Amino acid sequence: MTTEMITKRLQLLKQAVPGSRRIALMYSMGQPDADRLLKSLAGPARTLDLAIIPGEIRGADGIELAFEEIVRQHAGGIILVGDGFTYQHRTRIMELANKHGLTCAGSAIEFAAAGALFSYGANFAAMYRRSAALIDRILKGANPATMPVEQANVYDLVVNLKTARALGIKLPAAFLLQATQTID
Repeated sequence: MTTEMITKRLQLLKQAVPGSRRIALMYSMGQPDADRLLKSLAGPARTLDLAIIPGEIRGADGIELAFEEIVRQHAGGIILVGDGFTYQHRTRIMELANKHGLTCAGSAIEFAAAGALFSYGANFAAMYRRSAALIDRILKGANPATMPVEQANVYDLVVNLKTARALGIKLPAAFLLQATQTID
């Protein structure tokens, strides 16, 4: 569901900051889905009147260089591909995004808590609760091979109002009404 989630974050970022024209898709070096994600965003970006800029981060020492490049290309915002590297370095990434005045959309609440304008992704607490129910069924004798694979069905939009104020962004009411949580 990575493609669908990235597309939804792109739509939400455009809704939050309607004046956006160029958005960077920021990902860590070696991200196996990077090319596919960039290609899959071409159509939705065109529909939203946006240009997508690749923003590859080449290791911890390359975070600043990645930001220099996307700023040079006049990016107005960032869609961050969530993985172990970007999660580990989320605080530094958000510091640089905010320093450069770039709105940022992350994949999990921790990105919003670190300073992203918002995060949109699966609600892990709901997934863990559902996992417990499945484990219970297995412990009571259900055959795991016959149980259907399930995807997340609860998603959270977490908006960081403090970041919005720091960036001078007045978020549209229609955007804020979608939020499941705000950080102030």
